[in-house]
Amino acid sequence: MNRKENIDPSLTLRMTFKGLSCHLPAEVLRLPLLRRGLGGFFLQAMQFLLKKRLWMFLMALAALMLCASPARASDSALPKTFKGSDPKGWRQFQWQMTKAQAVKLGAQPFEDGEGIKRFGLSSVELLSGKTFWVDLKFFSHMGLNSVRVTLAPHEKCAREVYETFLNNFRERYGKEKELRNLDYPNSRYQSHDWIVGSTKIVLHHGCPKPGKPTATQPTTHIWYEKRRHTEPWNR
Repeated sequence: MNRKENIDPSLTLRMTFKGLSCHLPAEVLRLPLLRRGLGGFFLQAMQFLLKKRLWMFLMALAALMLCASPARASDSALPKTFKGSDPKGWRQFQWQMTKAQAVKLGAQPFEDGEGIKRFGLSSVELLSGKTFWVDLKFFSHMGLNSVRVTLAPHEKCAREVYETFLNNFRERYGKEKELRNLDYPNSRYQSHDWIVGSTKIVLHHGCPKPGKPTATQPTTHIWYEKRRHTEPWNR
């Protein structure tokens, strides 16, 4: 004796297949093909075809394809600010440390290649054959709050240095939050911003245009800044 089952159409059926899952309308339960399991899918499919119940076969096939579709992560499951860990400064120079603590790590007064007095590290080789100087900035009541790492003065554009840092940061922290291209008659500048926890990172690169007279020297530097909620421009 055949018994007709009443199924609430508002319910849904969760199907799992090889680690993938989806929700289907409970009406699909009416299909004997799915209620008996997916193991005999193709055998039952042939039976349906032979019985010319093609429309039920197509419904079941669509349900299987839906379940086999790769699941996509929801936006809420993705990191919203950064992929890598917060540097909280630059290397061993951490936010809020005092000037006396920085001295113990090797920081000292120096003059950069342009004769400007700074405090930090006068010479660091971050890339093979490329020298940088590191400038540390302190607020009396907050300690260290910014670090500027600058390629030593150079005549050529050093595009390869800029691209090395750019690729490294994108791999470590993901796509930059902001990109700025500034095009002037005789020079061109690019800046990339990342927000990484308590740290804002800015990669800046500028070069004179070929054949254009300019007093501006090529520049490549990285700013590490401690973020503060009171500064909208630094969020």
